[in-house]
Amino acid sequence: MDDPRGPGRPASFWNRVHRGRTLPGPAAHWWDRPAVHRHLKSLVLEGPSPDGESLAAALLRERFGGRLPFARALSVGAGHATEEIAMLAAGEVAHFELWDFSAAAAGEGRRAARAAGVADGRLDYRVGDGFAALDRPAGPYDLVFWRHSLHHMPDTRKALEWTRRRLAEGGVALVYEYVGPNRLQWTPAMLRAVNAFRAQMPQAYFRRPPHARAWITLLRRLRLAALGRWFPAAWRARIGRTLAREFPRRVAPADPLGLMRLDPTEAIDAENILPALREIFPGARVKALGGALFHPGLEGIVANMPDGDPWLARMLEEDWRLCREEGLCHYAVAWAVRS
Repeated sequence: MDDPRGPGRPASFWNRVHRGRTLPGPAAHWWDRPAVHRHLKSLVLEGPSPDGESLAAALLRERFGGRLPFARALSVGAGHATEEIAMLAAGEVAHFELWDFSAAAAGEGRRAARAAGVADGRLDYRVGDGFAALDRPAGPYDLVFWRHSLHHMPDTRKALEWTRRRLAEGGVALVYEYVGPNRLQWTPAMLRAVNAFRAQMPQAYFRRPPHARAWITLLRRLRLAALGRWFPAAWRARIGRTLAREFPRRVAPADPLGLMRLDPTEAIDAENILPALREIFPGARVKALGGALFHPGLEGIVANMPDGDPWLARMLEEDWRLCREEGLCHYAVAWAVRS
């Protein structure tokens, strides 16, 4: 099965993405806030989990503690491998084989593993097409882990069928994924919810952080906007938003064509993940995590919301209500045992 992220231009794109994630700067996304991770763990776990313990590592400890460590685990599209390294450091996995098209991500993952005290022999991070390499007889693996990479696959059903084939009898598939609308095309109900909530928030939350305003001032002085005739319309609009001193209050769906140009793999077949998972792994356990509010609602403005911020707490509470009562959900975690 072909992985859409490479080779060629998509691989270059992912290298740029992962290099950018190593640059210093304030929180910009929901995953930059420990409070959001604590909230998500509270939705999944039955017992306590210390700060800093990843959701996946905590779930393995709680649900499969008697079987740990898994001798051999696999992750495709591992990125910086934050969760995989956490499992290795916690002793839940003896050996992890990781794949990604991005050499930058692999390099950062290897450095992070060494910093966490993970011995070199326990982590095998490979750059290339994991699907093609592993289509030959390989495995079996005791754990196949997907973390925010399955939704980049063009056919999620085929990816999950491939996952089942890689697992040993009794092996575990662990999926922690975006499962919302394809191509980030929020539904009318999702848009009403997030825009109604953001309409109540004080204007101070929408001011760009000081470092961003400094860059904006520099860009204005360089008259970057005057170069707009050299850019397509979508990029001219993007430049205009960048030069604004405040984040827009209203949320809109992503421009599909612009998103495809920026990231041709983003949420291609995300809506099919859970239906396919339930068919391919009968008996799979699925925990909805919400996200219809906090995913688009925190973008950018999370830099103005420290962990103890009351509006952050209110958003997470309302997000879970929307998931529980109205079925509005962007994320889920699921696990299944191959029988």
